[in-house]
Amino acid sequence: MERDSYAKAIEGLGVELLYIERLARFDLTPVFRIAQLIKRLNIDVVHATLTMGGVFGVAAAKLTSTPVVCSVIREGKDPNTKLRIFRKMLAPFSDLYVSNSYAGLANRFKKMRPNFRVVHNGFDLSRFRSRTEQERLAVRRSIGVPLNALVVGMVASLSPYKDQRTLLRSVADLKQHYPNIFLVFVGDGVERDALVKLTQELELEESVLFLGYRSDVDEVIHSFDVSVLLSNPKQHLEGISNSLAESMANRIPVVASRGGGTDELVEDGISGLLVDPLSQADTVCALLKLFQSPSLSDILARNAAARISKEFSLDKYVDTYAGFYVELALRYGKNKCSGSKP
Repeated sequence: MERDSYAKAIEGLGVELLYIERLARFDLTPVFRIAQLIKRLNIDVVHATLTMGGVFGVAAAKLTSTPVVCSVIREGKDPNTKLRIFRKMLAPFSDLYVSNSYAGLANRFKKMRPNFRVVHNGFDLSRFRSRTEQERLAVRRSIGVPLNALVVGMVASLSPYKDQRTLLRSVADLKQHYPNIFLVFVGDGVERDALVKLTQELELEESVLFLGYRSDVDEVIHSFDVSVLLSNPKQHLEGISNSLAESMANRIPVVASRGGGTDELVEDGISGLLVDPLSQADTVCALLKLFQSPSLSDILARNAAARISKEFSLDKYVDTYAGFYVELALRYGKNKCSGSKP
């Protein structure tokens, strides 16, 4: 099996990775192989993540009477009924059932249960630092953005879940008053051709750059004057958006669609500006506020960086999960040693 960059990074820390493959769509043997692994390694706590990992991990944990943390909710709502059923099904069988936003639980369940937990995404703050003007200009040169442009950027998949169309139309509107406005899309996906076509229809070919997938997003976003994340609520609600949080941590003012976990990440008017989903008028108004008031942009950016540092640090994230493991190990440890479980 090909190992991606995440796997290589983990292995670089001295952590052994074991791969268990599903050979067919309805192959259930991974459950039993994971259960054997739990017994062989005398695992005290299972942490199952994402939907299929949750299904197999929770089932194997139940077979071996091992406590399980299940982290499957990463969006504000499920994109389809199948995922919704799977994720709701796992909740009562998990000792701790974790979402990365309160919205993720509220949009799926009528009330909070005792085993529900919320852990917001955590970020390695050492990755983030302010750039000098010279460094910012160097980034613009490297990706082909005009040095004197007023740059609006969006880091997101080019998919129906996002709303690049509203941003394109907003930029076309603003170009009448800000002829040097420039839009950068980072990301790729099935909507690319349609978005390129809309760019042409709006006569924005010279003012829009599609960068596609980039592994150096940390650098590219420093070409932005404003970072925007617009979502399509008919298809998707954000959990805690990494791209939005990373812009905030890098002191880039943000504009985002309200709803889902974004309301937990961005304090409207304090650490960023929230706009109604699919609203071109709201988006134009928010961008105008930032363009017309550099002092407001600076205040929002500084507040955003402070918020990420305080509430969304990697240390806080790791400590929270470590606390879950200790909680479950202590809760079940004595019974496990005696060969019984409550």
